[in-house]
Amino acid sequence: MHTTNSCIDKYYDDIAKRLLKAAKQCIPTSTGRCTKHWWDDELNDLLQISLDRHSLWVTVGRPKEGVIYAEMQRARLRYKYAIRVKRNTFSNNQWDELYNIQSNEDFWDRLKFIKGADKVIPGKIGDAVGNGQVLELFRNHFMEIGQPYNNESKEVFKQKCEKLKNSGNFGSGYT
Repeated sequence: MHTTNSCIDKYYDDIAKRLLKAAKQCIPTSTGRCTKHWWDDELNDLLQISLDRHSLWVTVGRPKEGVIYAEMQRARLRYKYAIRVKRNTFSNNQWDELYNIQSNEDFWDRLKFIKGADKVIPGKIGDAVGNGQVLELFRNHFMEIGQPYNNESKEVFKQKCEKLKNSGNFGSGYT
């Protein structure tokens, strides 16, 4: 009887180990850093200050006014504002950097870094097939939509809206 139990235990352990190995090979994992690639040491410091001030505020009984309350609020607002600035700045800088890359290989390497290393970048988008054509499609698209706003572009936009409106594809709620 003792040998039967040990055989079952061994069999169970073997199945569990194989399932874990299969999971590690097949199920993608990511660290929190992958989802917030713009995070840096300054945000770590602001987070810690905010947490410390919040802890102090809780310790003194969560007052709704006073110096400790004001400091806790200020620390939290500085932290949240810094997050917004970092996220927007990083995003704008990264896309500008992508736009200026000339080499296909550098473009795809940088895009993989921005989007996360485990993500697969498609080799075909629309009619563009292959890295070179997708790169050109990307460049042309953002060059077209990234034109400066001036009287000429304003007129072109109005013409496109009129054309769309006259084609009947414009929603009935728009005038």
